[in-house]
Amino acid sequence: MLTALLSWAASLLVPPSYDAQGSMVLMPPSANVGEDGNPYLQLGGMSEALDVLVRQSNAPAVRDQVLDEYPSATYTIEPDRSTSGSIVVVQATAENDAESLELLDRAMETLPAVLTRMQDDLEVTPEQRIDIMPLVVDAEGTLNVKQTLQIVAVA
Repeated sequence: MLTALLSWAASLLVPPSYDAQGSMVLMPPSANVGEDGNPYLQLGGMSEALDVLVRQSNAPAVRDQVLDEYPSATYTIEPDRSTSGSIVVVQATAENDAESLELLDRAMETLPAVLTRMQDDLEVTPEQRIDIMPLVVDAEGTLNVKQTLQIVAVA
């Protein structure tokens, strides 16, 4: 009975969470692609821009602004190293499905804003600007009970 009581209490202390994920791809400047060119053939060679974008998007000033409305939630922005293209993956974790999707949207909105600011600071001309577009965005969060199960197992 004590084990059952401890397990129940542990599950209340660490409730399940919801994960939502999205990805975005950096698109090459129109000057590199040309009018009739295929931008998907030019995705290589932007890893440096991707690394700078990810680093600036993870800056405390940006993260604090996004997480201000979601004090118990968290998110990550990372390059997708499983592909050679310049793809960034955003993962949001929150206490409920709706909150994880809202946080994912907010976190993904920071990427174009940061990219624009980066290029504005360098006074990059419009035809030389890198663009970013969404690839895949979850329509609903995924229930994550891993931490809950771990704490119950410890109890």
